[in-house]
Amino acid sequence: MQPKVYSIQPDRDDRWNRFVQNHPLGWVCHLREWKIILEESFPNIKGYYYVCLDDEEKNIRSALPLFLVKSRIMKKRIVSIPFSSICDIMVTTNEDYHALVEQSVKLVKETESTYVEFRTIQSVLPALNKLACHLPCYKHHFLNLKLGIDKLQEGFHRTCIKQRINRAYKSKLDLIIGKDTSDREEFYQMYVLSRSRLGLPSQPYRFFHAIWNYLRPLGYVRLLLAKKSGISIGGLLLFLFNNRVSAEFSVSDSKYSNLSPNHMLFWEAMKSLQDFFQRD
Repeated sequence: MQPKVYSIQPDRDDRWNRFVQNHPLGWVCHLREWKIILEESFPNIKGYYYVCLDDEEKNIRSALPLFLVKSRIMKKRIVSIPFSSICDIMVTTNEDYHALVEQSVKLVKETESTYVEFRTIQSVLPALNKLACHLPCYKHHFLNLKLGIDKLQEGFHRTCIKQRINRAYKSKLDLIIGKDTSDREEFYQMYVLSRSRLGLPSQPYRFFHAIWNYLRPLGYVRLLLAKKSGISIGGLLLFLFNNRVSAEFSVSDSKYSNLSPNHMLFWEAMKSLQDFFQRD
């Protein structure tokens, strides 16, 4: 018998975040705070959260967050989850998996969307083999930070990485841990410049404002800035959750690229994150 699928409101249901925090595939962008961030920042995005409950129908056993995204260019589509590079389906049984995938197809039809997009890396999609195609459009780069800082450094390329890190230190760059609004604003200014240089549109400031306000108090966001003579020339925004860290946004001022601020920022992030993994 196929499990029953329920729709819940994670921002009003405490079971949701508890489930995400305890599921091995749970990630920052699964949290209810991410739903609030997206819906406050983008009026064209709306979240739908589906779950399968345990036998007593009290606790969440499996879950799939989906978002309707409206766009003039790409029309309407369902995404799990917008602005998340990775967002696996949090399932416990194969039966739950198939039930939740079928629910996503129903939502596509109900909203008259063009397709559903799953941004998975650990959970496969056998239930969609006959309906969908696998598009490996993006490259993900991973480092096992639990190896320790010395072991990681041994694997760095001598000229591309090690020399540029040393160059940043010789340039006497200062590392700042972002703590207040001015740090966030300096980071956003570099973000806009970086996107413009690449010919890409920028996300609105309210998006970063919401990330800062909702996730930073929980300890899930860390902002690093590289400064030269008091001027911010590079920035790195990290997400930290469930034994994983991701570099979500890396920005820099092209006028100072010869000083290699981003190389220093990534290296300093790796060193500082050793404590994060030791806590686990």
